[in-house]
Amino acid sequence: MRNNQLKIGFVISMVLIFAVGCNFNYSVGIPKEPTSEDLQKLVKATMADFTEALEKDDFEGLRRKTSDAFQQKYNAEEIKNSFGNFATKKDLSIPLFKEAEKTQAEFSQKAEMRKVGENYVIETKGKFPTKSPDLNFQFEYVREDGKWKLVKFNIKT
Repeated sequence: MRNNQLKIGFVISMVLIFAVGCNFNYSVGIPKEPTSEDLQKLVKATMADFTEALEKDDFEGLRRKTSDAFQQKYNAEEIKNSFGNFATKKDLSIPLFKEAEKTQAEFSQKAEMRKVGENYVIETKGKFPTKSPDLNFQFEYVREDGKWKLVKFNIKT
């Protein structure tokens, strides 16, 4: 009887050690399909990160939130240069982006999760209906380290 209790205690201890040592932030298998509310939060967070980068004239914070492949391909200065028209017209673009953050995105297509190689990807496409002009976007996210990370973005007025 005592021997069985020791075995059970040992097994429970090993399970606890394993559980504490695991990082449950990482998803295993197929990630859960984001809800429309999740997608709203995701695209608004992307807009907020982009607006902050413009305000600070520093795109490194935005870059750190992108996928590993994106970070390997582009540095912060290259990201900034690709959005030069918004950066040079901050007095017009920042208020527009802040307004967009407060509105509901209108998606022009249903965002569906798909598998690309070993990764799961979601593409969002639509607009933020701002006073003038509408702010059109196309963002693509890849699932890395248990989070959706930006891998492609395009913003147009």
